[in-house]
Amino acid sequence: MSPACYRLTWLAVVMTALAGASGCALWNGDESMGPTGRSLLKQVTPQADAIELEVSFVERPVGDPLLGSSLWDELDTISTLDPTVLTSLRRNGFRFGVAGSEPPRNLLAAMGVVGGRYNGHRYSQRSGQAMTIDTWPAYATCRVSLDEAGERRQQTYKQARCTFRMTPERLQDGWVRVEFIPEIHHGELKMRAVPGDQGWQPVGSQLVDPLFDQRFSVALNLGETVVLSADGDDPESVGHHFFRGGTTGHKLQRLLIVRLVDMRRIDGVRAN
Repeated sequence: MSPACYRLTWLAVVMTALAGASGCALWNGDESMGPTGRSLLKQVTPQADAIELEVSFVERPVGDPLLGSSLWDELDTISTLDPTVLTSLRRNGFRFGVAGSEPPRNLLAAMGVVGGRYNGHRYSQRSGQAMTIDTWPAYATCRVSLDEAGERRQQTYKQARCTFRMTPERLQDGWVRVEFIPEIHHGELKMRAVPGDQGWQPVGSQLVDPLFDQRFSVALNLGETVVLSADGDDPESVGHHFFRGGTTGHKLQRLLIVRLVDMRRIDGVRAN
């Protein structure tokens, strides 16, 4: 064999060996993976449920017929909640009802709805994301009588705010469960460590007294409404502090009205 042919044959052997070695190094048996180890398939952005709630308040003088029995007779005040929860709410001065997707006439009249237009504030929440709604201006000092399973407990709060913590959660298309927890936020506003997306974070907040005995959940279809207010005449009841007040001779009462307006899928945020 001539020197030239010998060199060509040797070169072919070397090239074949290198090709075989490189093929072993790059092939990993997964056609979806590129040479950098990243997937060649299109990344799917996670989605989340956005739930839109409309929150309204109606404020009328105590004893106003618009807030009387004619209103509550048109609402479902019994079948939606467990009897034990209803009893606890009533003992603590709360009144509760649910309206269908076609609100009753007396509720529309109390809200002053004209031409089917509501005037509430709309909140868009992710499924499972809590929000808080203050129901009455803050009290410098208030004395509250709590009924806990039939036993009375007196509690005095300073710089107190009466708040409902509401958490909507998607059940299925068109249906959302909303959890309501009445809370009393009180005391001096301080920086406190609270859990967040990035772990414990300092946030300006008050002390929180959650009233778990009055916690309840309601399954709502699109357009349905929860109505909450005060019941009874005990000025120290929790419900009274949440929904009644005013000056002597001009006592006022509020309704808290929460309507399920919409729900949709939204794109999540992909981490870098």
